[in-house]
Amino acid sequence: MTIHIISDNQFFLIGITKRVTEEPAYYDSHPVKTYDLNFSTAKMLPTDIIVIFIHNKVTRMRVLRLLTSISDNIVIMVDSVFEQALSLSYPLRICSKSTLQEIVGVRKKMKCVHFPRKVSEKTYNIFSELYKGKSIDVVVDALNLNLFNLYNLKKRIFTHFGFKNINDKGVLHCMEYLEMSRLVYNLQHK
Repeated sequence: MTIHIISDNQFFLIGITKRVTEEPAYYDSHPVKTYDLNFSTAKMLPTDIIVIFIHNKVTRMRVLRLLTSISDNIVIMVDSVFEQALSLSYPLRICSKSTLQEIVGVRKKMKCVHFPRKVSEKTYNIFSELYKGKSIDVVVDALNLNLFNLYNLKKRIFTHFGFKNINDKGVLHCMEYLEMSRLVYNLQHK
């Protein structure tokens, strides 16, 4: 098993490369390869762990689209402080401050992960409207929903993605993860 790390942050990649060179035992002797955005998938195997640490959302989705056909073991590193607890949803998310030992430890959790279910149009439309900045009342009226059901759905989605607080920042992240889940589901069910 090889760990492939893909990032648009050159300083991050240099730091990882330096650490792997100086302390190979620190990573349980797993080979670690780092790539910038000009990477080739030729040497990536389905059993390998692929870690994506890309800040640009569009680029991250493009890379995810490419990698989903290669491996089921994809980990997204995120900056959000409130996401430090690993959420068991695909793709797995881990805090960007995590060590490679923690990334290797993710391998055990990957066996418990359920691949994304189809994101319903209703759920996607609700979060799309909230993502655009519309208020709950406007969304309820526009989509002809019950307020109580909307709050329950919102809470379920937040809990599913590992968020504790239901707030506007969480809506932005939930929408991004719903888009990722939708992308992966559609690619796997073509």
